[in-house]
Amino acid sequence: MLRDRFFSYLSIEKQCSPHTCRAYEADLQGLADWLSQELEIDLFSTEGAQALSHKDLR
Repeated sequence: MLRDRFFSYLSIEKQCSPHTCRAYEADLQGLADWLSQELEIDLFSTEGAQALSHKDLR
């Protein structure tokens, strides 16, 4: 899932501490909620992630 990949990226690639990853979780959830409400996209589903890559967010 996208959430798991995001946290793997933070911990492995950016070497963020677990505390920092948890802090980012609230931001990620806020983004997911906004996308769900405004664009009707479920960020944490495979279909939603694919739809997001095809939308013009400008």
